[in-house]
This record gives sequence, structure tokens and C-alpha cells, in this order.
Amino acid sequence: MIKLLRQSLMMLVLMTAVTGVVYPLLVTGIAQLLFATTNPAQIDGVKQHVDALHAVDPQNHAPIPADLVTASASGLDPQISPAAAQYQVARVARVRHLDAAQVQTLVDQATEGRLLGLLGEPRVNVLELNLMLDKRWQ
Repeated sequence: MIKLLRQSLMMLVLMTAVTGVVYPLLVTGIAQLLFATTNPAQIDGVKQHVDALHAVDPQNHAPIPADLVTASASGLDPQISPAAAQYQVARVARVRHLDAAQVQTLVDQATEGRLLGLLGEPRVNVLELNLMLDKRWQ
């Protein structure tokens, strides 16, 4: 009985390592080699987004978060990363005639954590943030 339990646990650990670590790393590595971003239209689109961000906020020299210059398949993302929101705090405060600390407080309030504290990434609910900004700005 103990021997069977030990074999079962060893198989569980082995299969978890293979299917949870080795296989995903292998598939990701192959995909990176065969399908790296080489589409000129996408590269040009990213450059245009970067240029547009620099044009509307030329004094912001912080690194631009990737989710501000790329889009999902639909192009309609209801959330952005906290880094993307942080990148825009000073500009939003300036345009809405608010203190940057006030805008940062609203960003913090609109930030949702990981599901069950484990799954996904923290994200800022853009609709909720805009509604809070509209309420403060009026």
C-alpha cells in the first residue's frame, strides 16, 4: 500500500513537471523561433502608437508599457495594466485640471487584483476609472 502511494505521488510530481513546466517551455521556445513578430504592418502600427503617445505627452520619458502600443484581436480592451495607467497619470491630471495624486488615488481604486489572489494579472478597469474621473471633473 505504501509502495503504491509512493509510486503514485512520484508519477504525479513527474507529470506535473513535464506537463506544467517542460512542455509549455518547449512549445513557447519553438513558437518564438518559428513565429517571431515579423509583420511589417504590425511593427509600423506599434511605431505609430509610440509616436502618437510622444506627441500628446512629449515630457513623459518613461518607458511605454506594451499594452499601450499593441491591441487585442478586437482592439477593445476593457482593462489596462497598472503600468499603462501609471504612464498616463500626469497627462490625465494636466488635461482634467486635477492633482496627479488625486488621479493616482482613482487609479488605485479602479485597480483590480488577481482572481483569488493567484490567477491573472492586476488590471485597471478603464470604464470605472473614467466614470470616477468624470465625476471628479464636473
